[in-house]
Amino acid sequence: MASNSLFEQYTSPGKTVGKAALTNERAAIGSLDADEVAMGMHAPTRASELRALGVRLNCYLNTEGVGVVVIGGPKGHGTIVQLPVECDTLEEVMIHVQLRLKLDERMQYASDLWLPDGTEVKSYDQLVEAARVEAPIIVGCGEPFDASRVPLDLLEFHKQGGGRKGPSSVFSGMRESRKRDKMERAEAVREAGHGLLPNSMAVVTARAQNVETNREKAALMRQYYMESLVRRAEMQEDLKMCANNNIKFHRMEKEESRLRYEEKMAGRMERLKLEKSMDERDVDASKREDDAKKKMLHDKVKNSHASHKQKKKEYSERYRAAARS
Repeated sequence: MASNSLFEQYTSPGKTVGKAALTNERAAIGSLDADEVAMGMHAPTRASELRALGVRLNCYLNTEGVGVVVIGGPKGHGTIVQLPVECDTLEEVMIHVQLRLKLDERMQYASDLWLPDGTEVKSYDQLVEAARVEAPIIVGCGEPFDASRVPLDLLEFHKQGGGRKGPSSVFSGMRESRKRDKMERAEAVREAGHGLLPNSMAVVTARAQNVETNREKAALMRQYYMESLVRRAEMQEDLKMCANNNIKFHRMEKEESRLRYEEKMAGRMERLKLEKSMDERDVDASKREDDAKKKMLHDKVKNSHASHKQKKKEYSERYRAAARS
């Protein structure tokens, strides 16, 4: 009943709860009493209460990697799988993982579950324990476990206990390791004689060695600078030579193009001149043919007129002769 009242307290609209009542309510739900809550100790929240009702898995596909971009493959991304309360076997877990990761669309079938270190999850209790520390769950579809796709930092977090304690332990160990390294280097410097006397043999030797090192670096930098100047001069000369060669090449191409154009135009003019002369000959021939036809028609008409006058004259003479007789 306490959990129901807490759920209604956060979900019911228009309901106001005082600070003292909320403190007493949280104290009644969790293992802390009202005095411990008043002292500032943490009590269960609504998110923790809802999370306690079921198992929450952060699943990754074995072939995609865990939150990293794999060369030649897709980017791995986690998928939250919330298991209901009635789910208590790995077979039922596989069904929910199959549906939540949409493996049917990829033609894959979830068959194995691993932890980041390659340990196979063989029981539901082992899965619940891994989910309690928020360990990533690697989902396999029949292929062997690929350890190269698990980041080393995530693997180290898991080896240190997972959850929020894992990163804290790893970071604390790294801080201690860096501190030990610094202390060892400081001890080595002190053993060499530095820091004890202002003009000790170690200090003078180190100073002289530092000066000599700086001189060597300066000489090396000057050498690199002179070599770079020589290389730059050679590159400029090569660039000038390439530019001159390109200019000559372009001029040659331009001259060849001009000669080809002139040759083409000369051939075109010869062809046009030949076509013009052929057209003129055709025009003269057609004109002579027309003149011949006109002359023939003219002669034909003239001969016809002369023959008609001759016939008319003969007919008149014949008529007169007939009239005299």
